[in-house]
Amino acid sequence: MNDIEKHLNKLESRKRERVEMCMDDIRSRRIAPYHVKKLRGHRFFFRIRIEDQRITFYMDDDHIEILDVGKRNDNTYKNL
Repeated sequence: MNDIEKHLNKLESRKRERVEMCMDDIRSRRIAPYHVKKLRGHRFFFRIRIEDQRITFYMDDDHIEILDVGKRNDNTYKNL
């Protein structure tokens, strides 16, 4: 089980469903309904906020990868 799955298992069910739905939309490139922010200093790194959770992902023309899901804190973007 990876870190993202471990984090999702700790969330309450309603929040987990919203985050998983957003992750599915990211994988399908349906990100228009979300407020997507580009991360400063990174050309293809983005984040979406779902309540107090942040989904950070890499997206270019050919590839999408969800990098992390977690609660916003001082270390949220340090390992990118």
